[in-house]
Formats: sequence, structure tokens, C-alpha cells
Amino acid sequence: MSEKVSSFGHEYLVHAVTGTAKNPILEQIKNQGAEVVLAVFRLVKIAIVHHIDNDAVTQTIERTHRMIVDFCATVGMNASVTFADDTVFVCGQLLRASRGTYGSALELAQLLEKCSISEVSFEAAVTPDDLKELALVLSIAIRDPARRTFAVDAPLMHMTLRRKDPVLTKRERPSALPLKDRIVRMYASALVVMRQFLMHVASGATVLPQRVKRLGQSIVSLSETGDPAMLGMTAMASTHRDDAGRAVHCAILAVVTARKITNDRLSLARLATSALMADVGRTLVAGSERYERLVKLSHDEEERIPAATSELCITTGGVNFPNALRTAITYETTWLERSEALGPVYDGIWTPLIQARLLAMVRKLVDLVAPRDTSDARSPLEALRMLAQDPEHDAVLLKALVRAVGVIPLGSVVELESRAWAVVIGESRNEMALDRPKIAIVTDPNGKTLPKPREVDLGADKGPAIVRVLGPSTAKFNVTRLFLAAPQKGDARLE
Repeated sequence: MSEKVSSFGHEYLVHAVTGTAKNPILEQIKNQGAEVVLAVFRLVKIAIVHHIDNDAVTQTIERTHRMIVDFCATVGMNASVTFADDTVFVCGQLLRASRGTYGSALELAQLLEKCSISEVSFEAAVTPDDLKELALVLSIAIRDPARRTFAVDAPLMHMTLRRKDPVLTKRERPSALPLKDRIVRMYASALVVMRQFLMHVASGATVLPQRVKRLGQSIVSLSETGDPAMLGMTAMASTHRDDAGRAVHCAILAVVTARKITNDRLSLARLATSALMADVGRTLVAGSERYERLVKLSHDEEERIPAATSELCITTGGVNFPNALRTAITYETTWLERSEALGPVYDGIWTPLIQARLLAMVRKLVDLVAPRDTSDARSPLEALRMLAQDPEHDAVLLKALVRAVGVIPLGSVVELESRAWAVVIGESRNEMALDRPKIAIVTDPNGKTLPKPREVDLGADKGPAIVRVLGPSTAKFNVTRLFLAAPQKGDARLE
């Protein structure tokens, strides 16, 4: 092991013992989050009272714009405000605010709830004109009960409004929930668990929480059902592009793909845990100031990641056979991802484990669909094609991946020959029609969103043909939601 990596390991062990490390990004979110919430609240309130071109509205828009842009620049991510019952989150963190400010936040939640909105997110590139458009559509929707869905369906730039999802606010026992609700709960819980774990890793912690291991087991158990909603959750990859979201998406995709090769629960659980742990080295190298940002590490830092990953895996899991295998999988996976710079694993003397090769391929797919930097996102179909053209990937594993996600992958947004738009939600009952999957039609030929998505099995029902797969930035609707609701069945062909 290099002197560079050894000194690095000593550094994070010191942090773990002293407990002095803090996460400045989370502190900034907690300190400034209340100001963002208040700014949005004031913008919505004044837009309801005054005409959109009123000077007071204009001044409020300018102040809100400065607040949001400064906040995004400080924390290095989009500014998001989420409401769940009486709880308010800013960028996924509980709102820290005075009683008066929290009361204003809850009043904002009530106003947005009238429009069926539970989250509003702003990109750093948002402009005053974008905020003016937001204020206009919200004021119209709030004032006119007949147009309550006007805002959530509006084509806003550099902003995202998310519909209220009652599933996330229920309090039933997980075992009593319907399957799709259990999958949503698992996904939401997984994000929280992994974000907390990686935050502690970035601060120097060296203890693997039992909840991470149980999370891997939950992914394996739910994958046994074969419900398309499991893969449908990976459509959230472009939204949750942090290391925690990436770990969860890779674990789901790796397990679903591995099921095409084996049904051994122990092997699948080990693979799931390895996928969840595969970014701990990068988190550790990035440190508490950068691990949540979509930043590119230097060449020297990238070289340290495989060794740092194995160090932390051994430290957190102990010296035993199961953990030794998980450590080998994560070490080889992180090396394979950097083989162009580092050369072959083990200097080409030994072949990497099949689990590592599978995980590296899955992680490459997620990187293409939801890059961690500012690169253009690829559609699921385009990402699969790029993997197929890469001779480094095992043909057998690639075939298993295609069988798992489909020739036209689940979550792909497609245009039909009728000019309607649809989302691929599953395989056709006709095993010979691999290029004609089951879809949910979401718009009519004129681009108007349908009240309820309508399900069509293109292979079995001989519905309209797919003419093209749309890019990931084209769709203005929540793809994942289609996997969680029961589409309206029947002949949905649009003439």
C-alpha cells in the first residue's frame, strides 16, 4: 500500500476517534434553508395578492432570485423544499427555523397542497423570468379551484414541481402495505440510511450500521416479487444523483440483473451490500466538504479510491470470509472503473470476480443515465447501446442486463407513430416481441397529458409502433409514478 493511502487512512481514523469532523455543507443547508423557504413563501403570498407586474412582486422576485442562486452556489446543489405532513425538508434536511418561520413554511405547504404539490426544486441556473412564471402559474392555480392542476403541469424552466404522493405520508406497518407501497418505502428509507452513513464516512466514521446490511437484504427480498416498480425506482437516478442515490440505484439494478444468473439469496445479498459500499472510498477521499457535490476529483485522488475503499470495507466489516469477499468485490469494481488510468486489475494476472464485473457494468450504466458531473444524461436505450459497443464488458453479463431491463429499457420515454408519448413499464406477454414492450400512454397526439395513464401491451395487442426513444430531458412528467399506480387497462390505441 502506498504511503499516500496509509497516511490518508491514519487521518480518517483520527477523525473517527476524536469526533471533531463536521459536515459544513449540511450546516450551510440548515443555517440558510429557512431563508430560502421564507423567500419562496413571500413570493407565493405576494403573487396571490398583487398583479404579476406590480413593483412589489418584481422586487420580491429579484430578492428571491438572489437568495436561491446564492444558496445553490454555497451548498453546491439544487435548492429543494419538500413537505410531508407537518414536516419540512430543505435539500433533504429537516428545516431548522424559529417558530414563526416554521409557521410560514407550513402555510406555504397548505398553499401548495391546494395545487397537489409537495415539493418545489430550483436549479442554480434559474432566472428572475423563470420565478415570475412560477409566481404566475401558482397564483392562477391557488385562486381558481377549477385550475388546481395548472401549476404542476406547467412547462417551467430550471424548476421542478412534484405532485403530492399520499403513499409517503401513510403510517401503516410496512408488512401491511401493498407491494408497490413497500417498494416506495424501501427506496425512501434507503436514501435516508445511505445519506446518513456516507455523511458519517465523510466525517471519518468507521462503523458500518446494521441498517445498511438490512437494506441489502430488503432489496433482495423485494426483488423476488419481480414487480416492475423495483426497476422503476431507478428512473429516479437523474433526480437523486448524489453518492447515496447512486449506491441505492446500483444495488437495485445489480440484484435484478444478477437474478437472471442466480437465485441464491446469500450471493444476492452480498452483491447488494457491495453495491451499497462501492462509493465509500470516493466519499472518504472527497471529504466532508465535497462528498455531496457533483464534483470531479483529481487524477491523484481517483488513484487512491480503490485502496481507500478496501481499507474502509475491512475496517467497518472486520476480518472474516463474508466481508473479505465483499471487500474484494468493491476493490475490483472501483479499479475496473479506473482501469484506463490504473491498468488491468492485479496486472492482468487474475480475472476479476464476476460480481465485480457485473457491478462495474451496472455502475457504468447509471453513470451514463445520471452522470455525477455536468455531462449530458443519456436515455436508458442509448446507455445500453454504449455498453454493448464497449468490448470491455462481458457479453454474458450484458445479455443478463438486457434481459433484466428490456431491449427498450424500463423507464424509457417513447413517441408512438400516433405522436402520443408513452413510458415503457414492462415486458410484453409475447416473448417473441422483445422490441414491442408493455407501455403506459401518458399524452394524446397533441401532447396533452391524459387524466390517467393507459396501459398497452404492444407485442400482444398490436398497438401503435414506437417511432423513437426520447431524451431524458424531454419528458415533463414523473416517470417513476407510472410504476406505482395501476394504469387504466383496455384498448388504449390512439388513432
